[in-house]
Amino acid sequence: MKIDKTMVDYILTNTADQSIVKAMIDMGHSLNMKIVAEGIEDRRMFELLASYGCDMIQGYYFAKPLSVFEFQKSLR
Repeated sequence: MKIDKTMVDYILTNTADQSIVKAMIDMGHSLNMKIVAEGIEDRRMFELLASYGCDMIQGYYFAKPLSVFEFQKSLR
């Protein structure tokens, strides 16, 4: 299950968003799903989602989007 960026944009300052995202992760796990959160932009967001048990995390915190050429180059 993928958690959209719009759900995590204000997760550091909005306790309601924190509760919703945590509940989504718990629900997904109870259905034997892996959870991926997108739009992670800094270490604090990463650490919070990791503490909730989010399985995979993606976003600018790790890397900016790459063109196909840049991606292939990075693999070499």
